[in-house]
Amino acid sequence: MDPKNIEAVQNWPRPTSATEIRSFLGLEGSGSYTIYSDAFCIGLGAVLMQYSRMIAYASRQLKVHEKNYLVHDLELTIIVHALKIWRHYLYGISCEFVRLDVSEPSHVLACTIARYSLFERIRERQYDDSHLLDLRDTVRHGDSNQVTVGDDGVLRMLSRIYGLNVDGLRELILEEAYSSQYSIYPGVAKMY
Repeated sequence: MDPKNIEAVQNWPRPTSATEIRSFLGLEGSGSYTIYSDAFCIGLGAVLMQYSRMIAYASRQLKVHEKNYLVHDLELTIIVHALKIWRHYLYGISCEFVRLDVSEPSHVLACTIARYSLFERIRERQYDDSHLLDLRDTVRHGDSNQVTVGDDGVLRMLSRIYGLNVDGLRELILEEAYSSQYSIYPGVAKMY
């Protein structure tokens, strides 16, 4: 690393106002923000975006008492959580909230199309692997209680799709799960 760059960062003046913080972070001061949020049975998640760029991400697990909340109350909880942690971004600027919901296809159409094509690739690749073909025979004979073949013909282990690392398929799955504009949760077991 260049010592001049290190020195410039160390001597950078500390931002003292919301406008200076937005400028330091490379955000547009005059543009509006969009918050995509979702409430799930194990956690809450939200993404702050400006001009179709992700600015920040937040998620947390449900507290014990929140597990009894209605979905509507959980959706309000994530909005309050997002406003609390991103108030320095949102102070004095207009903001739009978008609730991600599978019953509203306009919000998730692109994600659905991408997942469908990914699902088709996984299904096709499962028939190319000799190990998985043997596993299908085991399931067909009723010798496996953890592995099943669904009505759609996809091999699943413990109700999860059995993915392969063929032709970068595993990387494609991870990219879709973590880099999609509509992905909020980094995984069921990991809530940050």
